[in-house]
Amino acid sequence: MLIKVNVREIEAHKEIRVNFFEEKGVFDIEDRHLAMVKGKISGDLVFSEARGAVLGKGKISYRARIVCSRCLEPKEITIERDFYRIYEPKIEWQEPQEEEELSYGDLDVTEYKGEDIIINNDVRDEVLLGIPEFFFCSVDCRGLCAKCGENLNKHPRHSCKGNDIEEGWKKELQEKYREIKGGKDNGSS
Repeated sequence: MLIKVNVREIEAHKEIRVNFFEEKGVFDIEDRHLAMVKGKISGDLVFSEARGAVLGKGKISYRARIVCSRCLEPKEITIERDFYRIYEPKIEWQEPQEEEELSYGDLDVTEYKGEDIIINNDVRDEVLLGIPEFFFCSVDCRGLCAKCGENLNKHPRHSCKGNDIEEGWKKELQEKYREIKGGKDNGSS
């Protein structure tokens, strides 16, 4: 399903509000092993006329299951993102007079063709950019034992007794990988 905004309607009404509550598949978002979008993605966006362009702004929110970078435990969180885009009509390509350097604001400009602006790709970009590269389940996450891989949050009094380092880590990481791949959540929300 394409989420469209009609430019003629914006010109006639000065602004249009677009609300959606859609499955992640509408935005072509696939699950990853370390982060997965859960449930539906919601948006409350307003599109208005702005000096020959269309300005789109609002909020996007969704739930995501993310694996902690320290202890490898999955946790479900709500992510809210600001949506801000400028849409300009696509102009047929012309030979540039000279090279132009892009400014920071140029990154928010999207070109459209025809009378409809399709926002699916822009929503997908905001969702993917909202998933943190490094995520900690809590500020005081203690992570894993450097020797054997034991979760120090679950076993705060853990003291390694000289276990074989490689075997301990191998076992711990294999279990974590199975949990993450299988989508199991040990109730650590």
